Amino acid sequence: TGFASTNNPYSLCVKSVNSCATSSDLCIDIIVKTTPTPGTIIGTTNLCPGEKVILSTTPLADVDSFAWTIPAGSVIIGPSSGTSINFQAGYNSGQVCVQSINECGTSQAYCINLNVTDTIDPAGLINGPTEICEGVSSIFTIPLANGATDYTWIINNGQILSGQGTNSITASFTNSGSMYVLITNVCDTVLSAAHSLDVFPNPTVDFTTSNLFCVGEAIQFSDNSSGTSLSYLWDFDNGQTSTASSPSYTYSTSGNYQV
Repeated sequence: TGFASTNNPYSLCVKSVNSCATSSDLCIDIIVKTTPTPGTIIGTTNLCPGEKVILSTTPLADVDSFAWTIPAGSVIIGPSSGTSINFQAGYNSGQVCVQSINECGTSQAYCINLNVTDTIDPAGLINGPTEICEGVSSIFTIPLANGATDYTWIINNGQILSGQGTNSITASFTNSGSMYVLITNVCDTVLSAAHSLDVFPNPTVDFTTSNLFCVGEAIQFSDNSSGTSLSYLWDFDNGQTSTASSPSYTYSTSGNYQV
């Protein structure tokens, strides 16, 4: 005869019978046990590599011990046969499972998912121009880093026009300076190498000369412009031009000219 498992005892009785009489019952109580399956695991399940955590399950009646399993690379700290387990996370996500054990055997496993956020790969180099003109927008990028969730660009002497929080921005600058990127996730922070910029100021045009000349007389124009790496294009208002910094020019026809 088979008995279903129960916490209430069965009463098993026997008596003898022959042609003369029937004996009194002789009875004993029988408790049929099973191995109950754990129904919960409590604790933090989003971890960083190297983080220590304690997970626990609810105590169960008629259980002698528990068996825990954790993702590969994680390390158990201390005993692992009780209602709780203390371990240090490795780099692998996976399942944490617990089984109960008694004299009847080992239960089915109850499992939960453990998520381990990876550290960030080393930052690559910022790509973009190293020489730009004042106020001109330029694009700068940094290679995507494995494990990163946010990119914070920090720039000197400039303004981010778009792209903050991503691996690519558009920015403009007023003076020479540098930039770098802070790459983060919930577990890690990586700082990129600095990217230096030479910013050339916008030129200011100025020149001097007298404004009254004779036809056939050479006129000297003196450049007083300011700026870096300047080039020149003079227009003498008669179809003639010059690329010299301070040219000399002779008009062959009288008139008023706007240079």
